[in-house]
Amino acid sequence: MNKYGNSILLHDSMKIVFIDINDILFLEKLGNDTYIHTADKTVKASVSLKNIHTLLSPDFVRSHRSFIINKRRIVEIQFMNASCCEVLFGEQKKALIKKEKVNEIIT
Repeated sequence: MNKYGNSILLHDSMKIVFIDINDILFLEKLGNDTYIHTADKTVKASVSLKNIHTLLSPDFVRSHRSFIINKRRIVEIQFMNASCCEVLFGEQKKALIKKEKVNEIIT
């Protein structure tokens, strides 16, 4: 994984994928893999959230232990319970945020 201009380069033995940082809605950690979600695709990467976060702008916030969200792309935040909220980026794209992180996002 590298940064090239305003893109992140993800590579494996078969291909190199360029993802424009501005297109990223959120990143999600599931097991040993990280999934990078954009409006039109989801790309699987074998990299930690901590490592990829260093390549992103301050618009990207660690909202939960399993998520980094792009605060510029949020459409809505829905309160789920006393400690957690759901961040909506469109009809199908959702991430989690700890309730105490909401003020960090909206300021």
